[in-house]
Amino acid sequence: MKRRIGIIGLGEFGKNHLNALRRSDYFDLVGACDIVQKDLGRVEFFQEPRDLFTIAKPEAVIIATPTKNHKESILEALKYVKYILVESPCTTSLEQAREMRYAAHSNSAKIVVGFNLRFHPTIEALKREFKKESEIYSINIIKGVLGGDLDDMLLKDLDLIRYLTLSEIVLFDSKRSKPDPTKEVISSSMKLKNGILVNIILNSLYPSNRHIMEISASSGVYVADLVNFAMHKFTQNGRINLKVDSEDFSLNKEHTLFAEICNGAQKSELADIDDVIKIREILR
Repeated sequence: MKRRIGIIGLGEFGKNHLNALRRSDYFDLVGACDIVQKDLGRVEFFQEPRDLFTIAKPEAVIIATPTKNHKESILEALKYVKYILVESPCTTSLEQAREMRYAAHSNSAKIVVGFNLRFHPTIEALKREFKKESEIYSINIIKGVLGGDLDDMLLKDLDLIRYLTLSEIVLFDSKRSKPDPTKEVISSSMKLKNGILVNIILNSLYPSNRHIMEISASSGVYVADLVNFAMHKFTQNGRINLKVDSEDFSLNKEHTLFAEICNGAQKSELADIDDVIKIREILR
């Protein structure tokens, strides 16, 4: 039986959730909420979250409001539902993340976080290759962005590193340069508990979006391009083109895993509030 679900926030990410949920095999989208009036066709629209919960009566909710409003939205949702999927980075601070964890535990609720890079087709392909490797030595990430919050992007890449390597960050150092008020470069280096060395460079000076990962492993070097959905492996015998799915179904996978949580699953590939706290503690 499908679970009843609602959405709070209909910006870019909220609309993506809305479109995916219209065709969901696991959820029945019973309503959506935003401060700006919208025509959603057969989906009932609300301007107040309380009306969404009391009239449409969802069993679960997706929160896709701006990050600065996540705390308010989560606390309101916890009055009505036990299952919340919130867009990353979930909170604006470590203190907020701890407060959200306490509120969830107090209400016997589950908060999971949509770090959708975890399910990007290129990352899925990289995970398959990792299983074949006896050892990973280093990971380098270069990300060029045209806009957005670089601190939020760093948090998302740190989650990706922890997810891919199944290891914790034990040493961390980060420096930044700001050539002008609109441009910034963040360079971060770290060492994981399992010995892997990681470097991340986030750069808003690029004229176009770029997201490249270079991984040194026991059998060769992988270069993964998350923007162009491509991956290559370099060995002493030359370059090998590796298969990456051309369509991005990461949001559908998020919804599938969230449905499993709503149906009682205790473990999941989705991040939870504890993951956010661990990363915020590193960045503190």
